[in-house]
Amino acid sequence: MRAPRQLMFWVAVGGVSIISTTLFNIAADRLPIPGLQTLNAYNTRRNG
Repeated sequence: MRAPRQLMFWVAVGGVSIISTTLFNIAADRLPIPGLQTLNAYNTRRNG
């Protein structure tokens, strides 16, 4: 009974990590906040 619950926990953790990275990239591209754009460039290893 415990194994499916633990599996769903890790699926949720992985899903949140994928979705949060995507939303972070979209927010950095759309919002005119220089610090957010710089952090996103560092996070994705872009130059400039």
